[in-house]
Formats: sequence, structure tokens, C-alpha cells
Amino acid sequence: MKNLHEINKEQIGFDILNPPHKNKLIEMDKCVICGCETIYPKNMHIDYRYNYVEGAGQLCIECSKKI
Repeated sequence: MKNLHEINKEQIGFDILNPPHKNKLIEMDKCVICGCETIYPKNMHIDYRYNYVEGAGQLCIECSKKI
């Protein structure tokens, strides 16, 4: 009898309990003013972010309050 890991690999191409993206780190965008890490991943489209300034980049919450 096959275990759950073997069944998942056959049906969907990878082990659902250990997906290939599990250990990848999500790179977060940094504030263009102070350099701190923001709450937005770099690959998130700018239409879905707050405090993004076109032509400049992403701002953190604190820096966006100052300008």
C-alpha cells in the first residue's frame, strides 16, 4: 500500500506535505527613505499596496506619515 507522500507525488506532481516552495523565503520590499523592511513582498503588484509612490518606490507606514 502506498503512503500519502507517494500518492501526492503521483497525482499532483509533488508531495503536498513538502511542497517545493515551502522553504523559499519571500523577499520583502524596503522603504526607499529609511530602508526598513515593509509589509509588502517584492513581487506584489503596486496596485495592491498602500504607500507606494510611482517613480520613487515603496514607503513604510512611518515615512508615509512624515511626507
